[in-house]
Amino acid sequence: MSLSAITAAVPDEPTETRKLLLLVWGVTIATYLLTGRGAEQGVSTDDAMRLVQVRDLLAGQGWFDVVQYRLNPPEGVAMHWSRLIDLPIAILIRAAELALPTATVERLVLTVWPAGLLLVLLFGVARVARELADDTAARLALIFAAMIAPLLQHFRPGAIDHHGVQLALLVWSTALSMREGTRDAALAGALCALSLAIGQEMAPAIAGVAGFIAVRWIVRGAPSRDPAAALECHSRRLCSLSSSRRCRPRAIWLRCATRYRSFRS
Repeated sequence: MSLSAITAAVPDEPTETRKLLLLVWGVTIATYLLTGRGAEQGVSTDDAMRLVQVRDLLAGQGWFDVVQYRLNPPEGVAMHWSRLIDLPIAILIRAAELALPTATVERLVLTVWPAGLLLVLLFGVARVARELADDTAARLALIFAAMIAPLLQHFRPGAIDHHGVQLALLVWSTALSMREGTRDAALAGALCALSLAIGQEMAPAIAGVAGFIAVRWIVRGAPSRDPAAALECHSRRLCSLSSSRRCRPRAIWLRCATRYRSFRS
């Protein structure tokens, strides 16, 4: 048997992994939809409030005006949610409104957005397993991921809150941090900073990623120094930007500055 024939007989493992990934993703989404747990049934109170916040943004509410006036009227309540989640959802709704009614578009986006995030997450899970072992491990990781109900609930139709985005960012931060390249580490740092800008509850997990990079530098020495520096530099810069006056309402950073001066005095 020729070498080319032997090579042709061996399955392309990355291709098989991608096929399984798409199968797991499709079956998961279809299961939600076919069992009657569509977008309208899967909307929680947080998801509904997120949709209201997106509607207000599309209706002309300012980017820095995160006050929800439907709560505690007439003063309203300053929401702690990041506009970074509102933006892509608003773009999807506005783009689809060119062809469909708004009510139909919202129901569609409530399904498409979490489904797309689930696909991104599964790609990240496969990448982490491949970095740790091989494509066989990646396929096993995909199967196990499809069985974790607490994970999948953040990607059900209707789940447009920020938790799905944070999980996807965490998985990809982990995957990129496992590589030795400086560019990968810099991108991992950027994703960590973006996750923290969306919600501070991811700080312990992000600390774990940073701790892994630091320990690898200690163990391996100079070859791991540049990736560690790249992750620290990019995450620090983006964290500083996300907390600056360019990305926060003026009233918030003025209040923080006043409290800081009073503390220093």
